[in-house]
Amino acid sequence: MSCEQYITLSEIGKMWNVSRSTLWRLRKDPSFPAAAPFKAAIKRYCKADILEYMSSKGARANGRG
Repeated sequence: MSCEQYITLSEIGKMWNVSRSTLWRLRKDPSFPAAAPFKAAIKRYCKADILEYMSSKGARANGRG
């Protein structure tokens, strides 16, 4: 499946107003979307996958659910 837009963990944190440590904890969830490797250590996440994941968890953008 191709992705139209990729975002960083920092951008995800801003969208849902959560800390970096919360994002790292979320990444341990097996249903959290996998990162797409771009270059060496740079990873991005498919925005559509993240939106779908957060929706399934009952979260809304710019809020904590």
